[in-house]
Amino acid sequence: MQNIKFSSVEGCFEYLSVEEYKFVKPFRMLIFDCIFEIRECLSFNASFHKQKNDICFLWPSSVLWEK
Repeated sequence: MQNIKFSSVEGCFEYLSVEEYKFVKPFRMLIFDCIFEIRECLSFNASFHKQKNDICFLWPSSVLWEK
């Protein structure tokens, strides 16, 4: 388990390697392009996308699950 706690979504994405971010970025942009008024927030150390409820999340492989 990793001993890192991100303070923002940007911090989570900055942690990723360049190769991994190149893979995650198109999915992130697709979510924002296709879903009106979506919010992105950090939850469980990953990027969650919400309107009134959770819609989806991006959990890169280098960000490990917690206990």
